[in-house]
Amino acid sequence: MGGVGGLVLGGAVVLAWAGALTVHDVRDRRLPDRLTLPGCAVVWTVLVALGHGWAVLGGIAWFLLCTVPGRLPGSLSARLRAGGGDAKLGLSLGAVAVAVGGVAGLLWTVALASVVTLLFGLFPGVRGGSLPHGPGMLVATAVVTGVINGGWW
Repeated sequence: MGGVGGLVLGGAVVLAWAGALTVHDVRDRRLPDRLTLPGCAVVWTVLVALGHGWAVLGGIAWFLLCTVPGRLPGSLSARLRAGGGDAKLGLSLGAVAVAVGGVAGLLWTVALASVVTLLFGLFPGVRGGSLPHGPGMLVATAVVTGVINGGWW
């Protein structure tokens, strides 16, 4: 299926995936491997097939941004650290951000994800314990790629 029908179907699948990730992260404060890893495999496969294999480096970069700081001596409190599920989600979302907007797209997406996560923490049902970062990552990726694709970049 190509054209508009394929685009609509692909968009529906991405929305369902993002919705499932958001529900899991808000409810359980976890992003399950059964959702993050297949998403990464699909994104990386599509990017390579489209000739954007280099964008996978963006996914690796976001993965490292999620994992390395928490391992450094004197690192941030557990409440502000990204979890393993966030890191695995970063593998796919970082690749998309770089494919669409290059390094600047990744940097804007990572920054906006942090802002959205902190704002998300203002909602009463989200307070307490760790903040779910997955929804912020998903929203930021959608916003930045939408701005770039919309020609506002």
